[in-house]
Amino acid sequence: AGDCANAELASALLGRSYHEVLREAAKLQAGSLACPAIGCGVRGYPLEEAALVGLRAILEDRGVPYVEVRIWDWVTFQGWKRECDKLGLAACEEGAVRDALWEGEPLAAWQAKRVSREEQLCTLM
Repeated sequence: AGDCANAELASALLGRSYHEVLREAAKLQAGSLACPAIGCGVRGYPLEEAALVGLRAILEDRGVPYVEVRIWDWVTFQGWKRECDKLGLAACEEGAVRDALWEGEPLAAWQAKRVSREEQLCTLM
């Protein structure tokens, strides 16, 4: 999958990556973990397969009570959401996710957008 000629090996390596991240977080006795959507970047790994491997690893490894998968763009979120739906898992609300995505924005622009949105919320209270 992606740029790896052996799809079975690629899937195993991806799963092992998730398990290692989760194992290290559990060793640190982390109560929560924000983990990137591993395998969903520029190297061309199939999105739905990457999401399924990640979700299965998270479901199998219960050493960390709360795990969030951090996603860069809307297309990736939609792929993960489809896999969550297939497994009967709840995903975050689409509006909340859309507001949090970077979509390639420079960090300063993303932070300014967040601050602006927070200022709008404060004036409504």
